Amino acid sequence: MELYRWRWRLRKQRTAVLYGFCQQLYIQDGCLVIEALQESNGDENYTSAKLTSTESWTYGRLEFRAKLPSGTGLWPAIWMLPDDTTLDWPISGEIDIMEYMGSDTDTVLGTLHYGNPWVYNTGYYNLADGASFADDFHTFAVEWLPGEMRWYVDGELYQIQQDWYSTDSSGTTYAYPAPFNDDFHLILNLAVGGYFPGDPDTSTWTSTKFQIDYVRVYEYTGSLTESSGSTQTPYTDLLTNSTFDSTLDGWNTWTENGSTFTVEDGAFKANVYTILPNTWSTQLYQNVPVYKDATYQLSFRAKSSVARNLTVGLEGANNSSLFSETFSVGTDWQTYTYTFSPSVSNNSAKLLFFMGNVSGTTDTAHDIYLDDITLEALPDELVTNGDFSDGLTGWETWTENGSTYNCTDGAFVATIPTTLPNTWSAQLYQNITLPENGTYKISFKAKSSIARQITVALEKDALSPAFSQTFDVGTDWTTIEYTFSGTTSYSSAKLVFMLGNVGSTSNTAHTVQIDDVHVYQLS
Repeated sequence: MELYRWRWRLRKQRTAVLYGFCQQLYIQDGCLVIEALQESNGDENYTSAKLTSTESWTYGRLEFRAKLPSGTGLWPAIWMLPDDTTLDWPISGEIDIMEYMGSDTDTVLGTLHYGNPWVYNTGYYNLADGASFADDFHTFAVEWLPGEMRWYVDGELYQIQQDWYSTDSSGTTYAYPAPFNDDFHLILNLAVGGYFPGDPDTSTWTSTKFQIDYVRVYEYTGSLTESSGSTQTPYTDLLTNSTFDSTLDGWNTWTENGSTFTVEDGAFKANVYTILPNTWSTQLYQNVPVYKDATYQLSFRAKSSVARNLTVGLEGANNSSLFSETFSVGTDWQTYTYTFSPSVSNNSAKLLFFMGNVSGTTDTAHDIYLDDITLEALPDELVTNGDFSDGLTGWETWTENGSTYNCTDGAFVATIPTTLPNTWSAQLYQNITLPENGTYKISFKAKSSIARQITVALEKDALSPAFSQTFDVGTDWTTIEYTFSGTTSYSSAKLVFMLGNVGSTSNTAHTVQIDDVHVYQLS
């Protein structure tokens, strides 16, 4: 260990932890050891140590290999603070490469702190099959790039963050990538107690040593051009173990009222205790990455042994709500589907099912079942007001034969007279942007008061369509889907439904209805 690269000092911390140096900090078997001891020192009952690097860095890869302690109240961490102390914390920023609770030995966290008010975005890494970070050495790293942070455990990427900001003492906001574009120094410490790990319980302490094999800092040599924010493509298939085949792997549970959780017949089962003081008294949750303004579809099945309400939600930093819905559940299985767009990005948002006292839930012991929980990122939508919920806003119509158009019961309705001289004699259309070299899917529902055909086209002009296809439409609603590839970029392509004399359309007055129009960019 090169001592000139580190400094240490005796200090108190508001978590009632005393940091020192001597028996608490030493070299053993080629490793640096920070050890927490139960011993009196002034007003404190525990001593430990803390090291701060004498050097600092902006960008790079910071990596260390360590074996962590085990026991309630132990809190080892390797983290970074800025050299510039003119701004108060958390405005100035904090990078937590690794934090860990000694009572939860299979989980480590990586976090960014910033903003005013305080924002913290956290990602979690869980060891599989009951393994423990206290049983063996593991490698922890963060790659700090201009405009992006990446967290790793044993070479496995588990979190990316690309969205943050900074403010000064007057409340002025500084644009991303501040504050993480300045020099930060490293800190190694083992705390005891505090808000994060809770009060210490020495009866659970099986190892009090934070053993560090090495700390390495790799200089960043790439371009210093900083990106403008999150450019990640939203993930699909976001959830693990959606069908609860045999275990709760991938899911977390929490209760403050004695509820129990099992898997029964391939479904999640919560046996809810009679006393339900809060909405959040009983929970099932899983962390998922979501991105600002992307569209997500959540679907699941649920039932309960008693009729009641449940709440499903998505939480971001500081338990902020990104989506929340309360729904009624009965004694039979029912499928629920919700679509939402988060207002911010979060690489470790929390999808939660609240099964506590939701809207006056009955104070009776009962069982709740959940299954087939999926959260998927929907492809990019290119159509505006495709469900006609806002009337004809965003759409245009045209006729040469006296057709009339309106919206009824949330659907477009065209009333077609008897005379239909041309395919294009009656039209519904919208101008959309079609990026170059993409694969796209168009989908819509349609029906007519008579069996007929309609033509759907996406064109820059009548002579250069990206596609043109004729479909059969009957008297019942039919969902029609069509996938095509485009090679040319159209900044103002026309998506047009041609309702005139298509094919062998009967020369009879009738109506055509269209709804749920989508054009998705698949790739």
